[in-house]
Amino acid sequence: DLAVPAVLTNTVQHAIDVPGFGVGETQLALEAPDVILDVSMTGPATVRPGEPISYTFTVTNSSTGTAPGVVVTTDLPAATTLLRGGIVNDGIVTINVGDLPGNSSQRVQMAVMPVPEVVQSAGAPNQAQAPLGPTIVGGGEAEPGAWPWQVALMHAPIADGFLAQFCGGTLIAPTWVLTAGHCVTERDGSIAAIDSLDVAVGRHTLSTDEGERIAVSQIVRHPNYRETAYHVDFDVALIRLAKPVALSDTVGLIAPLAPVQAELARPHIAAAVIGWGAQYDPADDPIFGPEYADALRETTVPIISNETCAAVYDAYYEIPGVITDNMLCAGFREGGKDACYGDSGGPLMVWDDASGWLQAGIVSGGLGCAQPNFYGVYTRVTAFHEWITGDGRNTYSTSGHFEVHDTAGHSATGFHLISTVVREASAPLGQSFSTLVMPDSASSLHATMGTLDIQMSIMTGTVSQPISLTVRSADSASLPNGFAALGVPFMVEAYDLSGTALAALSFDVAIATTISYAA
Repeated sequence: DLAVPAVLTNTVQHAIDVPGFGVGETQLALEAPDVILDVSMTGPATVRPGEPISYTFTVTNSSTGTAPGVVVTTDLPAATTLLRGGIVNDGIVTINVGDLPGNSSQRVQMAVMPVPEVVQSAGAPNQAQAPLGPTIVGGGEAEPGAWPWQVALMHAPIADGFLAQFCGGTLIAPTWVLTAGHCVTERDGSIAAIDSLDVAVGRHTLSTDEGERIAVSQIVRHPNYRETAYHVDFDVALIRLAKPVALSDTVGLIAPLAPVQAELARPHIAAAVIGWGAQYDPADDPIFGPEYADALRETTVPIISNETCAAVYDAYYEIPGVITDNMLCAGFREGGKDACYGDSGGPLMVWDDASGWLQAGIVSGGLGCAQPNFYGVYTRVTAFHEWITGDGRNTYSTSGHFEVHDTAGHSATGFHLISTVVREASAPLGQSFSTLVMPDSASSLHATMGTLDIQMSIMTGTVSQPISLTVRSADSASLPNGFAALGVPFMVEAYDLSGTALAALSFDVAIATTISYAA
């Protein structure tokens, strides 16, 4: 069989002598098999501070014909800059693959550099103590601007703010919103698309245009988030805004309560909760349903011990462990005051004379709203403070969407949401792992450990792949593939042909190690 390029069509003509109709002509089109493209994407779970994040795209042509001018496109991950592996235009990265022969695959890479941001640390002063109203179910309307860190999560396609609002959240940094994990979770358990919601800041009355609605660039849900028939555990998420907010009298920040301040949220302490949710339990009016607040409301509730709260919920569900250490309860045994539907993701706050309001909880769930014997359930912020201020805000995610296409019109799409945490390596003593992505112009690698010095030639010309440097426990090693040292700092630098340093990384090694490299 002769392989025919997919873009061509052969035509076979022959005469047919049909009695009574003379000679006719028929055409039979023989189309070659179309080019079949596929693409997949991989990336690291963690990288060290100061290192880039490298993603690998594997492009496959499973047909016999050549795919001409193949390129891969994907969104630039939020809060990163493109380091190498393509060009970026209006947030879209295009990576050239070139002509791809039939029945072949090719890998291309994209490296980005994270742009770290800082979350306000617990204890930093915020606005003066806000006055509480007659104090959401059983509460009253808040004073405009009293809670400047409160934000409204809204369905992006809906223009009317009152109809669009579905959850609350808090500003903990100019580009970060703290909210509940279930607020950013779809019915199938997946994380909501970033273009499906936006965030209203500086707004008191939902139906007005107060403040600003800001697009979302990234959603980071806790990796252990899980829902069961009786609770939602690890119910915490962070939303990265597409641009930083402008702080003002009506737009401010609140700090998450740190573990060292846990006593501020001990049982019997009065806490404030705010939101735009239902003003009474839907079960109280099954025909017409609840009335939702247009203006922000507030109430105060006492914090309840987990033991007291667990006794109620465990008995109701007839199963132990409904209330976990990740949760905090608040409310009255007789009911009457509580957060409700639509308040999810908003804050439960405690007052500190030195720091002002601190966020102790995130509205998570409960059984009904303000019902007797059932307390409101909140995510305990101190249990997640390290994640909120560490791994959570240092997570960089892809949009999940990527595409491959050629100049002949063949294409394929893929979806794989990759989240990478920037953190110090948590390896056994004396064992560290690191990757240095080499610039295209690099031609040599220079490594030093204490007084030891070695020059490594990595390849002639340019480097097309990252150079992987592995540091692991070893008694000895031979040159040039590695060398040993004991308890000394380690540094690696990349140089171009002129001797100019292009990239560098360094860290300490606790015990004897081997440095190896591979192109």
